[in-house]
Amino acid sequence: MEKKFPSWDSFKAKYPSEQLQRDRFEDLARALFCDRYDIKYGIFQCYNHAGNETNTVNDGGDVVGFNAKFFNNGIDVSQITHSIEIAHNRHPDQTKMLIYTNAVFGNPPLGKEKTKQQEDVEDFATTKGISIEWVNDKMILDHAVKINWVYEFFFEIESPTERLIKAEESIINTILAPIHTSIIANEAEIKIDYSSEREQIIAAVQQGKHVVIYGEGGCGKTALLKSIWESTCQSMPLCIRKAQDIKTARIDSLFVDGIDTFVNAYMNEDVKVMVIDSAERIQNLDDQSTLESFITLLKDNGWSIVFTVRNGFLDSLLDDLNFKYDISPTLVRIEPLSTSALKDIATSNNFELPSSVSFLDRLCTLFYLNLYLKFYDEIDRDGDYSRFSDIIWQEKVAGRVASNGRQTKRSLLFESFIEQRVKRDCFYLNEEPFDSEIVQFLVDDEVLARNDNGLFITHDIYEEWGLNKLSARNGYIEIVSQVSLRH
Repeated sequence: MEKKFPSWDSFKAKYPSEQLQRDRFEDLARALFCDRYDIKYGIFQCYNHAGNETNTVNDGGDVVGFNAKFFNNGIDVSQITHSIEIAHNRHPDQTKMLIYTNAVFGNPPLGKEKTKQQEDVEDFATTKGISIEWVNDKMILDHAVKINWVYEFFFEIESPTERLIKAEESIINTILAPIHTSIIANEAEIKIDYSSEREQIIAAVQQGKHVVIYGEGGCGKTALLKSIWESTCQSMPLCIRKAQDIKTARIDSLFVDGIDTFVNAYMNEDVKVMVIDSAERIQNLDDQSTLESFITLLKDNGWSIVFTVRNGFLDSLLDDLNFKYDISPTLVRIEPLSTSALKDIATSNNFELPSSVSFLDRLCTLFYLNLYLKFYDEIDRDGDYSRFSDIIWQEKVAGRVASNGRQTKRSLLFESFIEQRVKRDCFYLNEEPFDSEIVQFLVDDEVLARNDNGLFITHDIYEEWGLNKLSARNGYIEIVSQVSLRH
């Protein structure tokens, strides 16, 4: 994208209120001051730091501070002299002050180099033993345009970095939004305590380690990630990719505005996490070159990588990580509920469990237990798991409303969606070929979801059920054997 020279008009457009303009201008001045004096990791300042905007720095024989003034109606000398007075009182050894301002003085009288306003400020500063250096208007813009992140953050209406961060937030929001971290039974909330696993993962990534979370399908791996994200999203960036979608010809296409923007956007974060979800899908990637480049890039740039994987694929994943990438991850296992724990929950929350042992075993997995309780009144406690899955398909995929053939349309659209995903081997699909009304019904029922990349299925288990339906009706044995993850 062509870089345009920054202007105060674009700065004001980006920060429309006067208070915001003053606050961001102070941030801009601090960034330029730090760049000028090669201060790489920031400079100390207090809330409403008096006189100077931050602590002073030593430069040769000078003790240097700076002040930032954003004016909309010309330079107000009294504000500047007031800041000089306070700076001198707080830092009597200060010998120099840089004054950053967007405004400029007018033309001086004939035969003079400075206006009276400028002379008054400098003369006042001299009485305090401080020399003034003006950094104003185009001088600030000339400096800002040479520092990409400063230019993007302060002057681009929507910079590549901002676009990328918004896109990453959108991806993780939409992938995790349909994931439930608790279950409702008779209006009471059931929350499984995974605090020890959560703290183990957080501790590992804070030490720069990589993590593998493993367990049965539907046991709560992604729900655990959601709880981590909810508790840490303000303190560390967490991004997510589905393994099957890391198969593009170019790694650049994994990110808005390319891989360099991604690397630069999070460069200064000490702790940053990339989740590769459903890592069992890696085994189905014919060409793993993009994945290999991606993992190498993450490692080289200080990212902790968290993989989620089903039990049956754990050993293969660990072999790949050890031999291809020299990664020895921290292992975190998510156990299903024990039968006794499930019975205790049922007793405490006043609901009955099925009589079938195999059906009961399924409910030890949180995904199934959640659906069992959600559609509790429709489920026969003396029935088996097959009947249960038929009911869930009817409720979640086909839908209750049978008018205008909607149930058939919903089922057929979902099956068609799965067929297209299998053929293209990708996580996201373009929404355009599908009936928008039927798509919205499936989105409302949290079977499908959408973000800027397209439509996706919210849980692997829904896809498995759809594949089994296709197999039973059309003989899609080959397809099912290729992508079904049941074991």
